[in-house]
Amino acid sequence: MPRRKPQKQPPAEFVKELSEWLGRAFIAATTMEHLLGVTIADMMKVNRMQHRAFIIPMSFASKVSLLRQLGREFLTPADRKSLNRHLKEFEDCAERRNSLAHGLYGTKRGKFALVTFSGEGRFSGQAVAWHPSDLRNFVARIEAANRTFYHVRQMFPQRLKLPPGRKVASPLP
Repeated sequence: MPRRKPQKQPPAEFVKELSEWLGRAFIAATTMEHLLGVTIADMMKVNRMQHRAFIIPMSFASKVSLLRQLGREFLTPADRKSLNRHLKEFEDCAERRNSLAHGLYGTKRGKFALVTFSGEGRFSGQAVAWHPSDLRNFVARIEAANRTFYHVRQMFPQRLKLPPGRKVASPLP
């Protein structure tokens, strides 16, 4: 059996810079998810133990879904539109973060590539070229979304109250 010629690897400096920006992307994405949880905890007026027990373990999608539901209940149409815009940006960033976290890394003809299984490549895999500059732009995008997300809490009333006509359900018969 003929021996395969070893593939050319990217330069060490490229790999180092890529690794650093991957780390920054994951930290920024973690901050994004933390902001969702803290916003929900503040709106629901939960204590630290409740926050740790119920909100932190929630999936990213569940946190986004809960905020959308609260938006339908408590926000004006204009504020709801703004909330949905913020949440859509968070979802898009989370999708890209998941591609980076769960994709396969390698080289193709000496160039770095990430095989992702999201979006169009969900079932077949799709090689995507990633460069430190792409990651730098992605980190800037997440950080911008994080900075503007603080406005979301201000859209909601300070104390959430049941809408008129709703009764509090009793957990006991």
